[in-house]
Amino acid sequence: DRHPRLAVRTLEVHPDDAAAAVQHGDADVAFGINYPDAPVPQAPGIDVVRIATERFGLGVSSTARLGRGFRLADLAGERWILPPEDTNYGRAIFAACRRAGFEPDVAHVVDDTAVSLALAAQGLGITITTPMMLTLLPAPGLMRHELADDVRRDLVVIHRRGAHQRPTITAVTDIIRDVVAPFDRPEQP
Repeated sequence: DRHPRLAVRTLEVHPDDAAAAVQHGDADVAFGINYPDAPVPQAPGIDVVRIATERFGLGVSSTARLGRGFRLADLAGERWILPPEDTNYGRAIFAACRRAGFEPDVAHVVDDTAVSLALAAQGLGITITTPMMLTLLPAPGLMRHELADDVRRDLVVIHRRGAHQRPTITAVTDIIRDVVAPFDRPEQP
């Protein structure tokens, strides 16, 4: 509605490949995710622009009986639903668990956030989630608890260096920024 003459074509790529898609010319602009422990590669000629920061919380079944604390270290004995460890998301979460002093007992390796949330809602394990992730699939029976640990991710826009001056790149970036703005919560709970 804001840019009626702008025609957008989309290309779904794995989030870990967003920067490469821009670098190779497959996309002019990409929405990506930057983790402190697994950052987007800083490729020559590519800009990675932070537009929001999200803090991770814990996604659990409403029937789960967890202890009182929601520190990662307190959850060492739980069964987890996590992404593959060889993805940026997986590397980031496994690193956070290891900093907390444990290797997660992964019951389900899932690379789809909506599926992870559905499994957690059914009580098949616990998972890590953000408020924006919760919008992907209303999962009845899923509760989110804030983590005391500072585990976060940056939502980024990736484009060729200098492309931010192009009206189409600016328009797409502004729309993405507006969509994710309600989820920008870098502060401690």
